[in-house]
Parts: sequence; C-alpha cells; structure tokens
Amino acid sequence: MTIVLGKEASIQYSEGGNLLDTIPNEESEGWFDIDTDKKIIEVHLK
Repeated sequence: MTIVLGKEASIQYSEGGNLLDTIPNEESEGWFDIDTDKKIIEVHLK
C-alpha cells in the first residue's frame, strides 16, 4: 500500500497531528487506486 500525502496531510504529519482529518470524504472521486493485477493500493490524502 502506498499513501500519498497532499499538502494538508504533509503539514499534519510534520507537526505530529492526526491524519484522519486528511482522508477525503466519501463523495470525492479519484482519491484511491486499486490495481488487482499488480496487487497495489494507492491512497491520496488531502
């Protein structure tokens, strides 16, 4: 699994904050990719 940190998530992480608030809401599209052939999951945080 790969987690891609966006600007907000990078700031939260560097300050030791909680990344739960940087998970996009359920209405957002394209914030995760699943490739079953390569067995890869990629998550894009805000």
